[in-house]
Amino acid sequence: MSTVLAKQRLLYDGVVFDMDGTLTQAHIDFADMRARTGIPVGDLFVAMESWEEPERIKQSMDVILEIEAEAAKSVQGKEGLLELLQMLRESDVKVALVTRNTNSSVAAFFQLIGEEWRGLFSEVRAREFRYVKPDKRLLLDVAQAWQLHPGRLLMVGDSFEDVEVGNAAGTATCLVTGGGNEAPGSNMGPPPGAIPTLSVSSLVELRRFLQDTAPGSSSSSITEGLDVSSGSSSSSSLGMLGWSLRSLSESESDD
Repeated sequence: MSTVLAKQRLLYDGVVFDMDGTLTQAHIDFADMRARTGIPVGDLFVAMESWEEPERIKQSMDVILEIEAEAAKSVQGKEGLLELLQMLRESDVKVALVTRNTNSSVAAFFQLIGEEWRGLFSEVRAREFRYVKPDKRLLLDVAQAWQLHPGRLLMVGDSFEDVEVGNAAGTATCLVTGGGNEAPGSNMGPPPGAIPTLSVSSLVELRRFLQDTAPGSSSSSITEGLDVSSGSSSSSSLGMLGWSLRSLSESESDD
């Protein structure tokens, strides 16, 4: 008689990932993209939606698709990606992928890491979906599909845009530093309120964090190597981390 082992619960019931720069090593030249589309600052797609010249919009979209297609030729998975996905597969958690890249780029991603991982991502939203980041309805749609409260989700991304959409939707957020719009030298600073629940430098650190904060695990290393951004003293500022991290910090200060 075989025994089915119960899957490990995590602090969150659902984890939503950005793709480019978060799960993959992005090689998209955003400086070139901005120069060739004539959009030096701000959100590219929001700017294009304000244009009234269809030909200008088409030309700019052609530039974006060209640059993305060239970048896709050299795409690589981030360090620790497969180990993180394996841990999530063995846990009682739902996983989603949301990206402003195209469906074809998503297909290329699964070809890169192996088609056997596609089934782990129960929800996938690409550029063709009716809502895209930073529209909060994107994450609310994922939460609704999972029948989960947004507060039970963790949005993971490498740009402030990912943090912004998570904040707006009411999810916890994790900024994977060093890969996106938050990188030094970029033209986009953090939008108002784009404060991550926590920051990690790699997917390896994210995996360790999720393991360390799982119910029943020791909390002794919750904050080791992590930048936990409180933003304010309110209880909501730490999202789903809230009580455990504040309690840990208070107990350490009392020693």
